[in-house]
Amino acid sequence: VPLGRRRLRAAGAFYPDVQREREARLKLASLMLRGIVEGKKPRQRRAPLVLGRSQRVVRGTGASEVLADSLVKSVLRRPGQWKLYAQLTAVLAFAAWRLPGPMHVVLWAVAAFVLAYWMKSVARETLGASFFRMFAWSEVSKQEALRKASFALAVPGLALIGLVAGGSISLPLGIAALVLSVPAAYAAAFLVTIWY
Repeated sequence: VPLGRRRLRAAGAFYPDVQREREARLKLASLMLRGIVEGKKPRQRRAPLVLGRSQRVVRGTGASEVLADSLVKSVLRRPGQWKLYAQLTAVLAFAAWRLPGPMHVVLWAVAAFVLAYWMKSVARETLGASFFRMFAWSEVSKQEALRKASFALAVPGLALIGLVAGGSISLPLGIAALVLSVPAAYAAAFLVTIWY
């Protein structure tokens, strides 16, 4: 009895008990009415806008390819990442367009490292999500997957920057920079993976 009185006098003890009792009654009522009252239909899962049909981005069947493909898709399907990626690419492309002659090459090389580093950071952060931690990935597979994912994510932005940088001088140079963007992005992703 003294302990009961002390419990009732304790600050904030009464309302949580009432809330728990109310929730228990509502659960009981929902169980009884489940067959009678038609509830809300569960939302049907829609296919994502980007890569909705699960097309492969990274080719191959090994563990690192599958992991890299999953990382690329999970990064691409986040709207916030798209916005930041577009903003960074637009700023770097505008800077490449406005810079004089040889500075285009310097900015293009810097853009390759910036995009590869940023995409690897985003992919590494995604790799720490609970879904990816459910599987036992080896460290070698993780490093390979991060390199492949950062390469696949950096190529489009770097190709656009190269096209703008080279195109501001001459069209053939812009097309050459567009073609050279693929090996440049691969080299940047490889070096960033080794260093970071």
